[in-house]
Amino acid sequence: MNAVHGMRREIKKLRAVLRLVRGTTGKGAYRRCIQLLRQAASVLAAPRDACVQHRAFRELRRHFDGKISNRSAARIESALRARCRRETQHFLEGDSRARLKRILRKMKRRLDDLKIRSDGWAAIGPGIEHCYCRGQKARQRVLAEPSSEQFHLWRKRVKDLGYQLRLLRRIGPERWRGMVKKLDALGELLGEDHDLA
Repeated sequence: MNAVHGMRREIKKLRAVLRLVRGTTGKGAYRRCIQLLRQAASVLAAPRDACVQHRAFRELRRHFDGKISNRSAARIESALRARCRRETQHFLEGDSRARLKRILRKMKRRLDDLKIRSDGWAAIGPGIEHCYCRGQKARQRVLAEPSSEQFHLWRKRVKDLGYQLRLLRRIGPERWRGMVKKLDALGELLGEDHDLA
């Protein structure tokens, strides 16, 4: 499960980097790369979702210790653990792993051919601004309609900006370091909400 989670996180980071330079790469090249990354993430979705459900239930069980029948909770947890193992095993032994490798090889070729037509701040500034604005819009949607889906979309924007600023924190303003910590904390809170939803 840790390997699957790690791969999904790396895919999200790569997506965030592509969003950082999207305005300087050409829309077609950008869209093709993003589409391949979505395909790769979808291959990993089943084992990840099954294991997250198991972990979330364990956390709930701990939180409500003594308030849920131990026998019922143990049965539910056992079923969720078995599903997590089954989905992970299916990923490892089925054709999913080979499919993921093919997608990632294709992605590497696309990245090798990707041309960034600007340099310096002109290459990344608009991407950071765009990502920040998308995050603000997502936050406003949560305030207007606080649904699980809206919280999840906001979390995705928070994580994108966090990945981008973390990548650039050595060259960016000092205040970015503090922002990265705040974005990480917000992303964790929103992630817990999503896992429990």
